Amino acid sequence: MVLSIMWTLKGDRLGTALAIILGTVFVFFEILSYFQVDRIDGLIGDSIRGLLTILLAYMTGKEIKSRKIIQ
Repeated sequence: MVLSIMWTLKGDRLGTALAIILGTVFVFFEILSYFQVDRIDGLIGDSIRGLLTILLAYMTGKEIKSRKIIQ
C-alpha cells in the first residue's frame, strides 16, 4: 500500500492499479475467511476497506488520466 501511495502521489497510474489489485485481494481474502470461520465481523470491516480502496483508486486513476490529457 505504501508503494501504491508513493506512485499515486507522483502521478503514476500504476499506483492506482496496484491499489485496485490490493483492494480486490482484501475483499477476496475476507470472503474466503468468512466461509472458513463463519463469522461476519471480519467480512464487514475488511471488505468495506477493500471496496473503499477500489473505489477511491478508480476515481484517482480517472483524475490522473484526465490531468495528463489536459497537459
